[in-house]
Amino acid sequence: MTYRAVTDVKNQGSCGSCTFFAVIGALEAAYAIKHNHDATPLSEQQLIDCSMPNRGGCWASNFGDSLDYVIPNGKNPLASEADYPYQALHDTNFNPQACAQRQDQRSRAAHRFASKESYHDAWDTLNDDFLIRLVSKSPVAIAINADFMGSYGGGVYRGPCPPHVNHAVLLTGWGTDPQTGVPFWSVKNSWGKGWGENGFARFERKPGQNQCFIYHEVARATAL
Repeated sequence: MTYRAVTDVKNQGSCGSCTFFAVIGALEAAYAIKHNHDATPLSEQQLIDCSMPNRGGCWASNFGDSLDYVIPNGKNPLASEADYPYQALHDTNFNPQACAQRQDQRSRAAHRFASKESYHDAWDTLNDDFLIRLVSKSPVAIAINADFMGSYGGGVYRGPCPPHVNHAVLLTGWGTDPQTGVPFWSVKNSWGKGWGENGFARFERKPGQNQCFIYHEVARATAL
């Protein structure tokens, strides 16, 4: 996937907002590809404030609620990150006025999305070939097991992963390591450029083995 569809690596900080970053990454890519220009950083904070009323956005998020906020047919346009910047915090005692108070920022929003495509525990559908077909069109948000990421420093991770998910990232591509010949998935994380391989990670692609529980949940959208 061309780098133009992927924005610079961001940092979620102390907020447990990885799902929002993964979804925004997929939306940024979809919009850039649709309009054939470099990806514009969009607002994770808008999703945190607005997409999950009565729940703390830092600690309770999912792909479905985030996408349902902007879809169908561009019902809630997304602001740019510049207009609606990330704060790395959220009042866990949800303030129903938090989103309304940002009306000025949201009024400038121009990024609209038409429909979503998501899969959750769809074991009959999700496999390596299917994921490759998806990501060859546009990067997609995925849920994975990220236990290896705490000590990851680069290269292709080949070790085991427990069979459960605990993190969300943007799946940006796949390939084969030229030095080792090991096939891999490439993902964009949200822990800053100083982590991993300039903010990205690679882990071994094992067809049919659901490495790091990569088949658990996948989501993307189409842009207007």
